[in-house]
Parts: sequence; C-alpha cells; structure tokens
Amino acid sequence: MVGLRKRKVVPFRTAGELDAMAAAGAVVGAALVAVRKAAVPGVSTLELDRIAEQTIRDAGAVPSFLGYHGFTGSICASVNDRVVHGIPAAGELLAAGDLVSIDCGAILDGWHGDSAWTFGVGEITEAEQQLSEATELSMWAGIEAMVDGNRLTDVSYAIEQGTRAAEAEHGRAYGIVDGYGGHGIGREMHMDPFLANEGAPGKGPYLTIGSVLAIEPMLTLGTTDTRVLDDDWTVVTTDGSKAAHWEHTVAVTADGPRVLTPRPAGEF
Repeated sequence: MVGLRKRKVVPFRTAGELDAMAAAGAVVGAALVAVRKAAVPGVSTLELDRIAEQTIRDAGAVPSFLGYHGFTGSICASVNDRVVHGIPAAGELLAAGDLVSIDCGAILDGWHGDSAWTFGVGEITEAEQQLSEATELSMWAGIEAMVDGNRLTDVSYAIEQGTRAAEAEHGRAYGIVDGYGGHGIGREMHMDPFLANEGAPGKGPYLTIGSVLAIEPMLTLGTTDTRVLDDDWTVVTTDGSKAAHWEHTVAVTADGPRVLTPRPAGEF
C-alpha cells in the first residue's frame, strides 16, 4: 500500500490554549504600556526594565527574557541605531528625540507571550516617525495573512509587501533587516519555524486553525546589514541608521487572525 505524505503545518494550539497564551500576552501588553509611559528624558533603560519586571511579576507571571541564554534584562531596550536585543543599563539615559524599541516577553502558567513596539521620546523627526509607522504597517500586513490554508512564506511575502507599500506612501526606501525575523511560540519562547520578513509566497508549512507565530518586522532608514556588539547581544545597524521593531504574537482562528498580545483598552 502506498503511504500518504502528511502535510506539514505550523504548530497549532487548542482554543483553550490560545486563551492561556492571550492571558500571558496581556501581561506583556501591560508591561509595554507601563514602560512607554515611563520613557521620558533622563530615565535609564535599566529603570524601564525594572518597571517591566514589576508589572509582569505583579500579574503572577515571570519575565521570559530574564536569564534567557544569560540575558540580564526583562526587556530588550534598543535605542536609535540598535535594532534588537539591547541590554538595559543604568548608564544609558534616554534623551529627547531618541527612537526606542522595547521588546518584552512573559510566561504565565507555562505559556509565552512576546511583543515589541517602537516609539519616540518626545519629538522625533518625520523620517523616524514614518519608519516606525512603516514597521507597524508591515507587521499588520503579516498579521492579515495569518489565515487557514496560507503557507509560512505567504506571511513573509505579506510583510514585505507591507514595507513596499509604506515606501511608496512615504516616498523613501527602508532597509529590511537581514537575518532576523519571527518565530513559532508556545510553551517555549522561540520555536520553529523561523519566519522571514521578506520572500516569495507559497512555500513552507501550512497555517491551520490554532497555528501561532510571533510576527516581528525590523526596518531601518538605511542598510539591511547589522553587527553584534561586544556584549554578544546588542544588534546595531552597520551604517548607524535608525531602526524600528514591532511584534505581536498571533494565532490563526476560524474567525481570522487573533492577536494574542493585546494592549490594555485604549492603549496602542
């Protein structure tokens, strides 16, 4: 008898498990909002880290970044040309005009939530504001592709097309950071598959009801190339251009994409 080849799918969760992930994600959303409210000139990124950790622990959750492969923070605080994985530090004080990307994760009842956003400290330039907007729009384009029957690279393609649409609207080019992207998530923070932020559609495992991915485009005002600093964590642009990073944890449902890392009501 000829065997049937099983169709590969992005790992999926039950409806109850998605609710549990959304509870973890809500903790992350609350921590991000608390950090943003505290991000004023003169505040250190370490102070922001402590606010995030306290918010997470007060909710009965655990910071998933803290101690991860030796990482010392509860958030990644990446300022200006830092793309991702910036280590919070007492000596790094925010200044007016800084562009700040905060990535945060929490574990609640064994389930992970992971989300990021970029914002300015006070007034930022139009180019920097549009960079953050373009990154967010790219994320939402990817989220819209999280539907039953699509394939992994359909999401990648949608993210890239979101970037190209923002370029056309803003009249400027953006660098899609090379080598970094989204990922599966569930009982672990980083799981297969890797989700690229660009590429041809129609490839990779299929999305099915309950499939979950962390969707996280990273764009720059210049290069697509990065390097890692001597701390073995902080990723910076090679040309010093500003960078932005947006992320949501998202599930496929029968009713369309479901964001599992919601912000508190009225916050965005």
